[in-house]
Amino acid sequence: MIFEDLPTTPTSEELIDKAFSRAARAGKAKGGLEAQQSMLQTAANIISDNLENVVTAWPDFDYEDDVHPFYYELADAIVDVDELRQALSETMWASRKAREIHNEYQPRLRKTDIDTARKHRKQAFARLADIVEQIDDELLYINKSRNDLRDLPEINPEEPTIVVAGYPNVGKSSFVNDVTSARGETASYPFTTKGILSLIHISER
Repeated sequence: MIFEDLPTTPTSEELIDKAFSRAARAGKAKGGLEAQQSMLQTAANIISDNLENVVTAWPDFDYEDDVHPFYYELADAIVDVDELRQALSETMWASRKAREIHNEYQPRLRKTDIDTARKHRKQAFARLADIVEQIDDELLYINKSRNDLRDLPEINPEEPTIVVAGYPNVGKSSFVNDVTSARGETASYPFTTKGILSLIHISER
């Protein structure tokens, strides 16, 4: 199913910690100006690449080849697809901005003294962290959407589909259990079934 393999989206705090901790290790492997350059490149690459991967992991809702209209409507009924697309757009913006910050500061670290280079690198780190923190809500929404959509059943929209609908506690799940291979939970009180039943097939009898 198109949503089941979506990776977990990191929070802004997790991504910043990952980028800066790996940058610190990269800096220890070198000395002088090269250490400052390596730290900036490592941090910017991790932030930019991780944010880009968050976006590209999702199917493109604008193309039917990626998302069938059936799944588009189903996804929009569970999450706000327009809000999700906006969150993905903001995340891609942050990825590109991280690259721009790297390209802006990297030349400043090449022909200067070590103290000035360290100052510029810290300024770049502060700006990188600020960019990621700006999209904290978007990252949380993307991950929530991923969690809400990843367990949807796989349905072939081209095949005939039967929808069983009705008032609470009238026996919908019992009926489905009786005529299909499904085994939905049943009880003598309303709202026993709280989710979408797995895809089921009617067997010939």
